[in-house]
Order: sequence, then structure tokens, then C-alpha cells
Amino acid sequence: MASTVKCKCGAEYIRRDTKFLAKHKGNAFCEDCGTMLESWESTHVPSFEHIERGAAAYAEESTWG
Repeated sequence: MASTVKCKCGAEYIRRDTKFLAKHKGNAFCEDCGTMLESWESTHVPSFEHIERGAAAYAEESTWG
């Protein structure tokens, strides 16, 4: 099942779970601002597909000159 996750910077991600037999531990961070989206230690491991850029990405792009 997929859901939409929005970072505080405005970036959006599609979040999907994959089930494993053993627990996995990890973290996911926003590609635009670096904020932690989620931390886990579970047999249900999320993956995040970046679908919308956030304000941090637009601010960085405007300084490229």
C-alpha cells in the first residue's frame, strides 16, 4: 500500500512498505533539506520516491547563478 508523505520543506514522497522476514534498521532523509522523514527497526521497511521538490531545492537552484 502506498501513501504520500510531505516534509516540512514542502517536498513530497510516495511511501511504500516492503515486508522482510528479519528486522531491518534504517533512516530516510529528505533529498531537498536533509530532514529525517522516518526511522525504523522493523520487518516492514519503507521506501520513498521523491515526487515533488521542496522549498530548499528551489532556494538552492536560485543561487546557481
